[in-house]
Amino acid sequence: LADLYLAQNKLPEALGTLEKAQQQFGTLDEISFKRQQIYLKQNNLPLALKEGESLIANNPTEPRYVLAQAEMYASNNRLPDAIRVAEQALRIDPDNPQARLILAEVYRQQNQSEASQKQLKLAFENPSLDIDQQVRILVGYLKQLPNDKLNALTLDLAAATVRSHPKDAKAYSVAGDVQTLTGKKREARNTYLKALHFDNSKYQLWQQVVLLDAELNQADSLVAHSDRALELFPNQAQLWFFSGVGHSLKQQPKQAVSALEHGRRLAAGNAELQAQFDAQLGDAYHELKDNAKSDAAYESALTADPNNYGALNNYSYYLSLRGEKLEKAKEMSGRTVKQFPDNDTYLDTYAWI
Repeated sequence: LADLYLAQNKLPEALGTLEKAQQQFGTLDEISFKRQQIYLKQNNLPLALKEGESLIANNPTEPRYVLAQAEMYASNNRLPDAIRVAEQALRIDPDNPQARLILAEVYRQQNQSEASQKQLKLAFENPSLDIDQQVRILVGYLKQLPNDKLNALTLDLAAATVRSHPKDAKAYSVAGDVQTLTGKKREARNTYLKALHFDNSKYQLWQQVVLLDAELNQADSLVAHSDRALELFPNQAQLWFFSGVGHSLKQQPKQAVSALEHGRRLAAGNAELQAQFDAQLGDAYHELKDNAKSDAAYESALTADPNNYGALNNYSYYLSLRGEKLEKAKEMSGRTVKQFPDNDTYLDTYAWI
């Protein structure tokens, strides 16, 4: 009956029912716990805390009640009490990660950074701390990265997550995100690969791997990882794009064109992505000495995005090599230099023309 009243938000009636139950059955933990929840709904913190202390007194070795009380103190700015009760929970169960998380939060509120970080790291090293809870905490830090004050701590927490959950793809995935945002690209790529070892069904992870391969300029890895990803996701245009880029880097223009043309067809309806394909196709067709298709690809890329400075530079340079449309080449190259006056590559092209 009390549950029915609670569901209907009839709190006084629910309290009355619980009082009658206590008179009939005596003090029961379930009654005390429900009464505490009602007091909280009524914003009656003193009575809720009193009920919590009663639960602890009746169950001094039950961490659940101790932790609930510590959290209540912490969320209501009763920080010394929160510390006292959380430490009581640790005396009952020295390895309890939730107690350490409560202490970490309280110390953070007290501006005790070193103490807070110590408790946080101890909690993260514990395999009994739920991986999803670790990920939620790390996501909070990820939103603040890169940050010189947080980089080292977040990397430590990510490493601890991997150590405490060494066979969980989520651990490696979030660790890879942390490494990416803190500039550790090579480590991030390898960490994402470990995540894929445990769960290769996440397209976003493959996307991160090939993107980092490209940024690291590792052509062999880019082609190999793109091909593996395409076995699972053959209709993802971006994977074909990276495959084409990889083959171009390996000076395999024929294979590059094949991948890029296929990916471009898959990107129908996405003008921005098709423009990226066209810019790469311009380069690849040039390597095949198919000037007509190279020029057409560059023109298509620049029609979609007139400020594609890579395409402007390469197109103008290749025109100048052929001694064709030199005024057009000079105008395009001039735009790149005007936008990036300190770019040596663009300056060299302009000087050549």
